[in-house]
Amino acid sequence: MSELFRILVMVAAIGSSLAFGQEAASGLPWESSVDAALVRAKALKRPILICMHWNEEKACRAMLERLYKDEDVQAQMREFILVGTAPNSHAQVTVKTKSGERQVSALFGTVSCEVLIKNEKRVKELWFDTPQVTVPQHIFVGPDGKIFHRKLYQLKKSGFIKLMAEAMSIFVGDATKSLDARLKSSLRAIKSGDDQDRKEAIRLIVEHGDPRIMNLMFHTIQGIKKTKHRAKCIRHFGYSDLSASGPYLLKWLSDPDDHIKNCAVVSLEETAYTEALPDLIKLFKKTKNPEIKKDILRALGPCGEGSAKAEAILVGSAKSSKERECKAVYLSLGYGLDVDSTEARKTLTKSYHREGKKHLQKLAILLAYHRSDDEGLIPEVQKMTRKEKNGQLKSIAKKVVAKLGGGDGSFKRRDYRVFISLYADDKIIRNEVQRWLSLAGRNNNGRNGQGGRGGR
Repeated sequence: MSELFRILVMVAAIGSSLAFGQEAASGLPWESSVDAALVRAKALKRPILICMHWNEEKACRAMLERLYKDEDVQAQMREFILVGTAPNSHAQVTVKTKSGERQVSALFGTVSCEVLIKNEKRVKELWFDTPQVTVPQHIFVGPDGKIFHRKLYQLKKSGFIKLMAEAMSIFVGDATKSLDARLKSSLRAIKSGDDQDRKEAIRLIVEHGDPRIMNLMFHTIQGIKKTKHRAKCIRHFGYSDLSASGPYLLKWLSDPDDHIKNCAVVSLEETAYTEALPDLIKLFKKTKNPEIKKDILRALGPCGEGSAKAEAILVGSAKSSKERECKAVYLSLGYGLDVDSTEARKTLTKSYHREGKKHLQKLAILLAYHRSDDEGLIPEVQKMTRKEKNGQLKSIAKKVVAKLGGGDGSFKRRDYRVFISLYADDKIIRNEVQRWLSLAGRNNNGRNGQGGRGGR
């Protein structure tokens, strides 16, 4: 990133903090003026979304009162610099801010009617030849101050999200023209290349590290029409050395499509992005999708290591009657496991005996202990598995004890089959299993070399 760009970002951030200081906690960050929005758009290289409404229009009220308050919609709207407009005064409410109480529009929530009226006049001055405006209307303006996309009339949730994705796709296409050839080629590969091209391009851009290009990459992926191709792109972020992509993976947790959400969860697990914990917990409480719930449980281990909140959810979920959820819980509890992990150890030992002849669940518990380096856990593992009759599990238990004691606790090729069985119903061959296999000298296809990646 150039020094000039860094300075512009800092200046914009300062202006943003002042402008957003008046924002209600759950409201959208509407700009205080059109001109301020243009300054920020130019500094941050981001597009503006102008939302024109009239309080007496039924379609406008429907969008303001319901659609704009939807969490998924808000997540997409926040990718733009937002400007709201209204032609007249309407009902206002009192909100509390750090500087005291103030009046804001009951419909827009974070700016006053006075600001909205001034914005409408300024929008008409800059971009309209007539005083008449059809509403609802959404106008997309680039950092250069030129309109590049617009839409009239009311939109439902799916249509509005699609409109914003289309606008971002147009914006990204225009923005890439000023990039150097290599980065431009990478973004082009993400948009229309094959899976391997996309994988390499994503890695190159993340390693390049420029937030501006990262943002363009995010919106390029959002512009891919086929969900399965977007999903594969999101899975290509799932490497521990690509943790810089964490903030963008968090955005996909708010995607309307459950498949995209799920891919983001799994990639966050693999990056072990600890800042994702609050968002993962929020999604866990909100979602009704069992696949997402199960994958979040598995992600709470690496993303929530040392967190009491994460441990409480895992311990509570260990009582689930769903075998897949239980396996995810057991694997997660292994992160940070030591002799001081009282609740986690109690849960694992109790569950081991409860699972009886369910070998895969018991294997998950042994792998949880295998993740630890605490020698003090050896007596616990030995006691827990003393009466184990399954020869394969007894062999794994010995390796767990050896590893805890600082010896050779590595797995062999013959162990691969049982590990694959453990993860088979997840549709993703986990990287950890593949790493063990690569160390044993073969990957999941039986070829020499490092383990590959699974996919949904």
